[in-house]
Amino acid sequence: MAFMAMKKNLDERARKKGFDEIFLKFDHNKNGKIYVKDFVREIKMQGVKVGDADLENICKIADKSGQINKAEFEKYFQDSDIFKALDKNKDGHVSVTEVTSKAELA
Repeated sequence: MAFMAMKKNLDERARKKGFDEIFLKFDHNKNGKIYVKDFVREIKMQGVKVGDADLENICKIADKSGQINKAEFEKYFQDSDIFKALDKNKDGHVSVTEVTSKAELA
C-alpha cells in the first residue's frame, strides 16, 4: 500500500515536472504565459496535426491577447489529442525531450 502511494506521488511529480518544462519551452519571454499562435506553430513543427477542435478549445482558454497561463495550459493539455500525439513513448508523461525537434537536437 505504501509503495503504491509513493509510486502515485512520484508519477504525479514527474507529470508536473514535465508540464513545467514544456510550458517553459513555449514561454519565450518568460512572463508566465504562452501565445496560442507560438504554441500551435511549434507543435506543428513537431509534426503534430492541430485539428480544428483542438484549435477552438485552445482559443477558448486564451485571454484577449491570445495568451494562455500555466494553470489553464496544464488543465487543457493533459487531456488533449496534442498531448497524446506528443507522448511518443506512451508513458502518460510528455518530457521536454519529446517536444524537442530534430533540428534542436542536431
